[in-house]
Amino acid sequence: ILEGFNQIAFAPSYLKYIVPTHIHMDHAGACGPLAQQFPQAKVVIHPDGKRHMIDPSRLIASTKMAFGDDFENAYGPILPIPEAQMVVPEDGEALRLGGRDLKVVYSPGHASHHLSLYDSKTGALFCGESLGVPPPGTQAPLPHAAPPGFDMETYLETMEKQRALKPSMLLYSHGHIGKDPDSLITAAKQNTLAFAEMVVTALKAEEGEEQIGRRARELMKRVSGIVDERIMLNMTVAGFLFYYRKRDLA
Repeated sequence: ILEGFNQIAFAPSYLKYIVPTHIHMDHAGACGPLAQQFPQAKVVIHPDGKRHMIDPSRLIASTKMAFGDDFENAYGPILPIPEAQMVVPEDGEALRLGGRDLKVVYSPGHASHHLSLYDSKTGALFCGESLGVPPPGTQAPLPHAAPPGFDMETYLETMEKQRALKPSMLLYSHGHIGKDPDSLITAAKQNTLAFAEMVVTALKAEEGEEQIGRRARELMKRVSGIVDERIMLNMTVAGFLFYYRKRDLA
């Protein structure tokens, strides 16, 4: 981020907001250090994430579940953020930035604390991981179901909520710019349901996680044409397994 400021000759003193779409480590892990470095900036957080950013002990525990006990060795520590430096917007509230508004859109499912931003000037939607993650070079968004907060029904409802905004493009946190939002959202829903069916079928057959992982790779190849390990299929499989086992649905 700091290198990016230098490249565009942006004065960090003008930084007004730091907006992670959700508080998972790969999206908000640097918020603590950034908040310390830019005390004039407000960190915009979904209400479900606020307490975990003030006291990140439970966030650290869930990060270990997803990334391993030694995640700090690779990524650094998760630091707390002062409550006074946070902004907790309501659903639909606008962050005003000169000639544009960024409309906050609560978008749970991937996690309860997920929000998206709709840009009034361009119609672009910063969708985070609420509309899946397309493998590079594809138009096939795959579900990203991180344990323990993944909720499939809510995930699918959020997709329709964001479709109703009629965005001009989708700006994914992982991947690229999606130029055909309606088709991409439809694909994200279909692929989520396909993964769910695959996991349920495997659980009923009492298959192990390794075998389910192989099924996930086969499904990814079928719907997107490639197998890309950067999509973190193991985590998605773990998220679906956690979701179904928690609800005793399989």
